[in-house]
Amino acid sequence: MPAPDSTQEEVRASVLKYIRMYEEGALTLGDLAAELSVYAPAYNEVIGRVSDHWSELLNAAFEQHRQPGSGFEELEAALRDFRRTEAAW
Repeated sequence: MPAPDSTQEEVRASVLKYIRMYEEGALTLGDLAAELSVYAPAYNEVIGRVSDHWSELLNAAFEQHRQPGSGFEELEAALRDFRRTEAAW
């Protein structure tokens, strides 16, 4: 099992890659949800009960992927908040 910092950084790098692909039109919002949902359990395991904007985005994607056919409002809001937070850094 990789070290927690390594896993956290790998997940974050992947999240940014998939967001970039979505913004460039290579993924739909549903595709983005499917890709990001894979990382939610690993990321949550690494950070424990702490909640950050990364986990909020991943958890929204996970929930969206679990409930196909539902609206994308929650995921869109999480993505918008994530972008704002990341832009502030």
